[in-house]
Amino acid sequence: MGKNDTLRVQWDLGPAADGAPPLRLHMLAHFGAQPAEGMEMPPGEAIHSDGVGGHEGARQLARGAVLVTLEAVHGG
Repeated sequence: MGKNDTLRVQWDLGPAADGAPPLRLHMLAHFGAQPAEGMEMPPGEAIHSDGVGGHEGARQLARGAVLVTLEAVHGG
């Protein structure tokens, strides 16, 4: 378990068949009893978000929050 009772994982999805950059899937989940504040969000575009609040630079994760992002990996 990471900082503030959070779990971060990422999966490299491999090269795209059409020559587009490879993709990486990120997940951030919060298991703590209290909200986690000031969390750094994973890179990429959010494709699923539940329990994530606040604003850029001051994100807050509610108990049970999950954020999944999809990142195009340029240069490697």
